[in-house]
Amino acid sequence: MTSSITATPTQGLRPTDIISSSSEISPQSSKLAKRVEFKSRVKNESKIHLQSVLRSLGAIAHEPLSYSEMREFEIANNAHYLGKWFDIVYYIPAQQPIELYSRGIDAVTPVYQEDVSVGKALYELWLVTKTEKMAELDRDAMMAAYIKKLGEYSPAAVRIVLHEMMETQTWWPSWAEIQNRLAPYVTDTQRLHRALTLVLRKEAA
Repeated sequence: MTSSITATPTQGLRPTDIISSSSEISPQSSKLAKRVEFKSRVKNESKIHLQSVLRSLGAIAHEPLSYSEMREFEIANNAHYLGKWFDIVYYIPAQQPIELYSRGIDAVTPVYQEDVSVGKALYELWLVTKTEKMAELDRDAMMAAYIKKLGEYSPAAVRIVLHEMMETQTWWPSWAEIQNRLAPYVTDTQRLHRALTLVLRKEAA
């Protein structure tokens, strides 16, 4: 069964930045429970936000189809496939104003204020892990690049992940390793961001 989600304005929507204090990683005895609770909160916040964005885009919800059926559905409904979330497949109507797609992208583009605790946690990770010898300038450049990339994630999620890595990592992690550990916090949002970006390119072509 197909249903259309009523459109509402998207302007001003931003992912919720869940602020987490240092108490979420201490004392030692409650670390695991608090991390599990935090991840659950992130997942719930992400679901609420994504549903809001999908409504604002007038997204069409439909049960999963085979690939050929999906293509037929896109043509019949003049829509673009977005992806599957919460066991439901979503499509977005084609030939909408470019501004609508742009606002949708803005709504799932993380915007976080600079948080000094992220840089502090990254430096602490550097101190407790083994690293290959490198010049101080090279190290500073690498740290700056990491901090810039980490700015795309919730500071609370970053702190959780970096503190977990302090306990498990022997060697300084590559960016890919950190990104992989952060994936559970942002996967749905990133998928929708990529999907909307592809739709915008198609519509603007």
